[in-house]
Amino acid sequence: MVVQSVVVLGGGISGLAATYYLTRLPAIKKIILIDKRAHLGGWIRSTRYPCGTVDEHGPHSIRVGGVQGANTLKLVEDLRLESEVLPASRKALYGRMIYHEGKLLWLPKGPADLFQFCKPFTRPLILPVIKDLFKPKADIEDESLYSFFQRRFNNEVAKYIIDPMCRGICAGDAKEISVRSLLPVAYNAEKQYGSVTRGMAKAVLASYSGSSSALVDRALREHWGVFSFREGLQTLVDGLVEAVSADRRVTIYENEDNICLYEEDGRFTVEYAEGRTEAHHLFSCIPAKALSRLMSQVEPRMSSALLEIPLVHIASCTLEFEGSLLPHHAFGYLVPSSVKSRILGMIFDTACFPQHDGQYNRKTRVTCLMGGRWFSTNFGDIKSAEEKTFTEAAIEACQEHLGIAQKPIRNLTNVLPNCIPQYQVGHYATVQKLKDLIAENNFQISLLGSSYEGLSINDCIYNAKQAVKRYAKSQGFF
Repeated sequence: MVVQSVVVLGGGISGLAATYYLTRLPAIKKIILIDKRAHLGGWIRSTRYPCGTVDEHGPHSIRVGGVQGANTLKLVEDLRLESEVLPASRKALYGRMIYHEGKLLWLPKGPADLFQFCKPFTRPLILPVIKDLFKPKADIEDESLYSFFQRRFNNEVAKYIIDPMCRGICAGDAKEISVRSLLPVAYNAEKQYGSVTRGMAKAVLASYSGSSSALVDRALREHWGVFSFREGLQTLVDGLVEAVSADRRVTIYENEDNICLYEEDGRFTVEYAEGRTEAHHLFSCIPAKALSRLMSQVEPRMSSALLEIPLVHIASCTLEFEGSLLPHHAFGYLVPSSVKSRILGMIFDTACFPQHDGQYNRKTRVTCLMGGRWFSTNFGDIKSAEEKTFTEAAIEACQEHLGIAQKPIRNLTNVLPNCIPQYQVGHYATVQKLKDLIAENNFQISLLGSSYEGLSINDCIYNAKQAVKRYAKSQGFF
């Protein structure tokens, strides 16, 4: 069977990955990738300075772990980017901290630390771990991250580990975010094994079984935790763009901000400035909010359900100082929501990827993350927020939290509107509702991107691959 054309809507990492995996299907005659921006890759963007310094505008690293992480490493291998991979410093990787009562406090680095008394915890963490091992599972369809870990462990684990972790992962409030959707491995561990600790341990042991990738084997052997590339994460985007552009069946349209969707008998016609395409299948890789607008006339119920997935704004500010000024060699730190601060946390770029500091003088580079669920509370309306406000907040945090008194010699401030979806309690049911509506209408559409079933780069790439696989199978391609 020969398919005339498929359309990929959105040129972020999900759209690029979907396009790449579609090029592996020879039965497809034409692949059209449409993006509203001039820059493909979505929020992934790296600035490379002549001195060799590399700053990230969006994500700073990619996690290694699980089936999704292994899949990304396999993609890196397929794109022949292995020589560009840059694992994070092992010493920094295992150094995670929180800011509490005016001090930076270490979180446990390994099993031995669970038996120690360490602030801000009033008891050794082995005690709530033991509680989880023996506590009966609850028959709860969905609940917040905070409630889940408070119930299975204790309030301190929820307050000082899960709350700041949630702010780091999705810039969200752990008392609102769904454990089932954001941390399905923990949710499923309780359901299947009756214990988060027991279930997650089994998941880790099984995550790399049967690897057929030399890069995955290397990551395991060298105990990678996260990685980047010598020239920043944009290397992955550039590699994907180069690969799909080399395929004559692929046409890429950028700066396409005026898009309309029409539907007939389950198939979509996409109208854009450069033309109009009848898609045998549509892979939507744009945020749920953006797709909602396009679906308002096609299927109002689906449009309404898509609006149930809110987005938050993020601001980041990378500061560069002269000299070695970090008080600790760590990955960085997070700030619990109970602490009065305008930042969510800070990444110690110099400690994680010292190679990105570049040449010449010794320097210190850190990135402050701000906003999220607390954007309007701390910074007001995004339309009136000025970059200098975020830069000043980042400098203030460096002074108060790290004791860095000198002024930065360079800064890179980014404001990312509607950047991170919030998987609030009930998100799983919303996604299921969307799937049911697609099936009911026999829509030839796949919903991809971070709005639905995973926020990370790994999730986006893996979900794109699986969607293309399902499509190929439905068409009898293999």
